[in-house]
Amino acid sequence: MRKLPVFFVLDCSESMVGDELSRMERGLGLLVQDLRTDPHALETVHVSVIAFAGLAKTIAPMTDLPAFYPPRLPLGGGTSLGRALELLMSEIDNKVVQTRPDKKGDWKPVVYLFTDGSPTDDYRSAVNKWLKSYSNKATMIVVALGQNAESPVLHEISDNVLIFKGDSEVDFKSFIDWVTASIVARSVSVGHGSEPADVSPQNSPVLSLAKPSDINTTDDHCITFLGRCNNTRKPYIIKYLKRPKNINLDMLKLDVGTYHFAGCYAIPDDYHAWTDETIAMPKVNTTMLNGAAGCPHCGGVTALALCGCEQIICYDGSSESVTCPWCETRVGFRPSGAGGMDITRGQG
Repeated sequence: MRKLPVFFVLDCSESMVGDELSRMERGLGLLVQDLRTDPHALETVHVSVIAFAGLAKTIAPMTDLPAFYPPRLPLGGGTSLGRALELLMSEIDNKVVQTRPDKKGDWKPVVYLFTDGSPTDDYRSAVNKWLKSYSNKATMIVVALGQNAESPVLHEISDNVLIFKGDSEVDFKSFIDWVTASIVARSVSVGHGSEPADVSPQNSPVLSLAKPSDINTTDDHCITFLGRCNNTRKPYIIKYLKRPKNINLDMLKLDVGTYHFAGCYAIPDDYHAWTDETIAMPKVNTTMLNGAAGCPHCGGVTALALCGCEQIICYDGSSESVTCPWCETRVGFRPSGAGGMDITRGQG
């Protein structure tokens, strides 16, 4: 039987750490669970998952729906959209049966690309390759997770760019319900021997069709910092989100933005395997940060202490010095002072 290939290309960059990544992982499980209740989907849908951060890898190869098991999503530094597209095109070449004069191939694949930020790699050649040779072979549906995903690039890849506007568990469940319904509609169409209809978000309360002007083109909405616990040596990520507020001074309107603490998260040990370590990142002064966190591993009073090697570690405040888990030297600490201190941000 001709299969309906469905690819999920998921942004697992460090800006997704916390609730966003957990929701996406749970959402994939809910989606598969719901799809299995539909007889048309059970017969036709085959699913594959590509994750991308600093690198891109297939973490679930193309599998028929009854045998598919949702994978654990990784986490890494960077948003390598170009690498993700290159891998997607390779998977389409190798896993999707093309129609030949003597035999019909698989139905046109559908790709759901979820991302929350700007690409950090050189994506231009991959985008050009996609537009020239693959955009007519697959239906690409891009979902920008929040208002700060990179709109111009996403609009080059697909005309179907949607903005997910929700921020709660109920909103995300509504989003997953829409994705499920769109896949079911396609499976019903191909089950009746017709090409699937174009996707539309009009029935979703948390999705809207994006225009290039709808989304910011900057990636400064989120700042992350990578640290290590000086007791357990395990890694963690500190996350700050930009929450601008408007101040009116007479007739002058100023946009004043500070970064507010959003969470400190223990991260998997394979973080570095998903990170492009060649990217040099700028520094951020701590005076731009509002709020702080303790270490998620040992409970140390601060997770944002800076060693002389310029790496971030935790500090419990009770010892005169600790051993840095990055450079293995003894280091003492003092308050940063009114001018703050410059620390290297993560790739996001």
